[in-house]
Amino acid sequence: FLNAMAKDFYRMFNLDQDLADKPVEIQVTSDGLRVTLFNRARKPLFRDNTADFTEWGDFVMQSLAWMIERHQFRVVIEGHTRAGLEMPRPEYTVWELSADRANAARRALTHYAVDPASIQRVTGFADTQPLPGID
Repeated sequence: FLNAMAKDFYRMFNLDQDLADKPVEIQVTSDGLRVTLFNRARKPLFRDNTADFTEWGDFVMQSLAWMIERHQFRVVIEGHTRAGLEMPRPEYTVWELSADRANAARRALTHYAVDPASIQRVTGFADTQPLPGID
């Protein structure tokens, strides 16, 4: 069931599952589906160094919300940034950016009808836990 759902997800986003630089990665794990969203240059989720969604990011959040609510998934949201990211203001660091983006995702999901009780945790990791394949 989860493998079929992952394939549906890729179709919904019109993405090739085997694409190396894909903006969405979906894995079946022992906990369920793990959906990882990447802020890629080709399809950015967020505007540069902000927690503001692009049009693509809004579409992704709306689509995720529909699937989460339809299947009543539990949700954990983690925000990460890449190492060496230059921030425009010294008082706004990668810590704030990763936490703000994770919370922006939470707000978008609940805006698009995900029950807030489904969200178990929202965490910002900055660049302390790099995602595989991200410099």
